[in-house]
Amino acid sequence: MAPLLERTPSHLSKTERQRLALGSALLGQPRLLLLDDPLIVRDRSAKCEILPFLERILQSLALPMIYISHDITDIERLADHLVMMKDGTVTAAGPLNVTQSDPALASRSEAAICLDTMVGGYDGRYGLVKLRLKSARFLIPAVPLRPGARLRLRIAAGDVSIACEPPRASSILNVFRARITASLPHGDAEVTLVLTLETGHSGVPLLARITRRSFDALRLSIGAEVFAEVARAVPLGLPSGGLQGLPHPHEHLGRLCLDARNTPARSRPSSIV
Repeated sequence: MAPLLERTPSHLSKTERQRLALGSALLGQPRLLLLDDPLIVRDRSAKCEILPFLERILQSLALPMIYISHDITDIERLADHLVMMKDGTVTAAGPLNVTQSDPALASRSEAAICLDTMVGGYDGRYGLVKLRLKSARFLIPAVPLRPGARLRLRIAAGDVSIACEPPRASSILNVFRARITASLPHGDAEVTLVLTLETGHSGVPLLARITRRSFDALRLSIGAEVFAEVARAVPLGLPSGGLQGLPHPHEHLGRLCLDARNTPARSRPSSIV
């Protein structure tokens, strides 16, 4: 911020003013940071500049944050726990990925689940990062990351397909045993399945969007055991440096996001700090 200190507010961009406002708030050594839709009027380039700054605050300061937003993309990137509100009433609350499987969010066209994984290694021959999620294992194309670093993945419902038997030959690298816990209609032709991955004592939620024809042809039902094939998992906040690591999981801080919109169409899960 040093280059900005000699300039008057009228000579600062909206993004620069936002940075100074955050810096001013932090100088007061608050015990809680409340951000009420701080990026609501920012363009995409400004968001790309401010969001990493917010992430660095969370990584370096033991400071709880409540982030109120109508934009689910911000929440997916920053939050651990989500409280959804409508007309001043809480409609859903819980860990980010659990709330993402709530019908209000799972029924959206852009429905997705965010999973926090830990880097377990790197396959240099194929350029794949090895990730751990409890007893499950992920392989994704990415730059090398420090073992033990935490990486959040966003898995869209449309990038998950269903099989009743383990695939014998497939290009899909990530296939997991799962159980269907709910079935939600999505228009006339599709259905969204809420799944629980078998990853140990506690299940991990996942969403799959398939056609109603496939649902009937496979004779799927609530409680059925299936195989979830994850065609694509997108890292959120992946560092740009080749060997640059993410913060150690013990350094990660809790965060809370509130969806204050009248409808949950664009809301996104988040966590309490």
